[in-house]
Amino acid sequence: MFTPLSNDLTSNVYSSTTKTGRRSSGLSFQDYLRAKTMTSDSPLLQRGSLKNMSGSSYLGASPYGYVKSPFLSDHYNSPLLSQGSSYSSRTRQSDEAGGTGQVSRVNSAQPGEYDYNVVKVGEVDRAPMAMFEHNGELIISAITRNGIDETPIWSYSQDQGVEKRSQLPEQAESGHYGFSFGDGFHLVPESNGGMIDYTADSPDGPWVKHDYSHLNPHSYKQLNWGYAYKSPETGEQFMGFGNRDHPGVVIKYNEQAGDWETFAAPEDMRFPTGMGVISEGENKGTTLISSATYGRSMIHKVNPDGSTEKVADFDDWGLLRLDPNEEVAYMTVGNGRVYWADFDNLNQWKECKYEKPSGSVDHVETGLGEPGIHPDTGCMIFNALDMEKGNTAFYEAQRQGDDIVLKQVLFLEGVGQWAGKTATAGGDMYFGSGVTTGKRADATHGAIYRLTASKTA
Repeated sequence: MFTPLSNDLTSNVYSSTTKTGRRSSGLSFQDYLRAKTMTSDSPLLQRGSLKNMSGSSYLGASPYGYVKSPFLSDHYNSPLLSQGSSYSSRTRQSDEAGGTGQVSRVNSAQPGEYDYNVVKVGEVDRAPMAMFEHNGELIISAITRNGIDETPIWSYSQDQGVEKRSQLPEQAESGHYGFSFGDGFHLVPESNGGMIDYTADSPDGPWVKHDYSHLNPHSYKQLNWGYAYKSPETGEQFMGFGNRDHPGVVIKYNEQAGDWETFAAPEDMRFPTGMGVISEGENKGTTLISSATYGRSMIHKVNPDGSTEKVADFDDWGLLRLDPNEEVAYMTVGNGRVYWADFDNLNQWKECKYEKPSGSVDHVETGLGEPGIHPDTGCMIFNALDMEKGNTAFYEAQRQGDDIVLKQVLFLEGVGQWAGKTATAGGDMYFGSGVTTGKRADATHGAIYRLTASKTA
């Protein structure tokens, strides 16, 4: 259910493309969320600092919402491929990266303009979590629990492939989110130790630890689920922290002061899962924050004057993403539903419509992952995980009159455990998730794919 608030308010890959126009993991959504709190204490390192914190690029990710979908077998029939290969109904994509990796403001594709394809580029020890670009490389961390006693950091580049580069000084539940700030990058873990952030100027380290718990105005300080976001539109930098039913907090980097400060901390906000800054229109300067806890998520609006108001409530875990090309905010919810609102009307949230090859459906797979804008098409791409069978369907958001339709454009078999992550690096879009192996979803290894788009003939 959605409640709007007005001001009264496997190793095998199965993939396919079309024109746009696990065996059981044994892990339910509630089990997943409960598992996040089963942490062990670890000693704190000394605080440090990193100089010259000026802005560059963003991308991060977030897991949530896994329960069985009624549409488990409703997918494309497409060729079964061996590991490491790719398939396109039209064009084989070259394994090249180029460009800046920044998602630019481009005109969105019209329905029928692009075919999508995936190319596997490598694997990591666990399902990917943080994925973002730094100096042309894709930086990757993962869920690191259940049989792994470190939190590794990997990188991917065309020349070197996927490489393990270092590990965080302390094991964490995961390296959760991150972004590049020019001379270095932030990696915010699920730390077990409070509002912790690590910085480094290279994935090789060294790592400097920062504790921002003093910026938490609430009485409960152990907000160990971390989030990081940098606006690709404005360059503003944010980090967020929360867990369970305790009030969350978002902090912001003050460029003039050269330090972090408390940005938003309403009592009813929980763990921040998504953010976006509106840079044009009637709500220019407004920041949106999604936050979530067990069986619930919400969206807060932070106005340019600093005042905060809640604009929507949802009855499942969810996360927010903005599409500046279409001037639309999206909220993906763990019951297989996606909601949207125009930038100029943030109190009116509507549900998307959904279309599979077999026709319209009531909702998509309930393991909705992190959406992202494809740099070649300007279209928002959603990934939805079937955690029961371990597959992933991809959907392109298409405007159709007064509606937005999520149309399935790609299907990937054998990958779709724990979380679905996206990032843009080197001008290409990447997707990461856990490989279906029969192990627990947080104990299987992960795979990284390049998501390509080619013009239809």
